[in-house]
Amino acid sequence: MNYEWSEYLLFSPYQGFRWLSEYNGHWNFLKTTTHHPQAGETDGRLPVKYLNKKFLHFQTYASRVVFVLGEFYWKVTAGESCTVSDYICPPSS
Repeated sequence: MNYEWSEYLLFSPYQGFRWLSEYNGHWNFLKTTTHHPQAGETDGRLPVKYLNKKFLHFQTYASRVVFVLGEFYWKVTAGESCTVSDYICPPSS
């Protein structure tokens, strides 16, 4: 199954870089962190703890850049790929 989402890189001289991510009409506001999650196992499938909350593995998938437009603070090229693991902490927003 293929998923397609859009990410928008934002910049503020007061807050730094942030992202807006949109998938299927749902928007997320994202920012980088200096905190590291504590993994339960090396395979990444067991819960991880982050900022004293337990996150459950939701899915792992291959991600590929399809289209790039604009300026970034790193080199990004269409066709690049990586493996992504998503974790969730319901009912947190």
